[in-house]
Amino acid sequence: MFRYLKNVWYEEEAQVATIEELLKLCKSGDVKRVIIPNTYYGYGSTLIDDSNRRSIQRHYSRARFKSEYYNLTMSASQFIRNADYREFIQELQEQNPVFDEQDYSELESETKLNHLVDEIAYVLINDDSYELFELLPNTLSEVKDLVRELLETGNWDDPHTIEWWEHVEVDTDGSTPYATNEAVKELTELVKIKWEETK
Repeated sequence: MFRYLKNVWYEEEAQVATIEELLKLCKSGDVKRVIIPNTYYGYGSTLIDDSNRRSIQRHYSRARFKSEYYNLTMSASQFIRNADYREFIQELQEQNPVFDEQDYSELESETKLNHLVDEIAYVLINDDSYELFELLPNTLSEVKDLVRELLETGNWDDPHTIEWWEHVEVDTDGSTPYATNEAVKELTELVKIKWEETK
């Protein structure tokens, strides 16, 4: 379904089944703004929503799409005048919900890495039985920086490269990164080993 905001003084959403129907409504003056699919922001937004919002705004920077009704939107006149806009809206709705696969992949990777960095750093600063505990940086922020560096450095030929991406996934809600306690524990031990070898 293609969603839009009605051309009335209060905000009211409606939807139609086809893009042709939406175009017809825009031409008749019944549409205030067209809602761009998969660009929701607010509670329950997904990584796809977040990626689409930023990548669409970046790609169509001159269009100055507006955020309204918790979605990225375009005016009815923009929708009427630009076949390219109608095409990408139809593709997002009916074919592929992701506007920019590379941007989505980068956001997903960044989100997963941030989650692991947080989890591992908290384990380290609370593990006073760790023999090198006293040598850890003084602040949580610095410990996180250390963990991130140890997770990110290395290459395929380096036996100490930590393949962290195999230990975390995005939950079924489409936004929350998740790693088991066992995975975090295993990664923490790998981080310790790699750090100790640099000392």
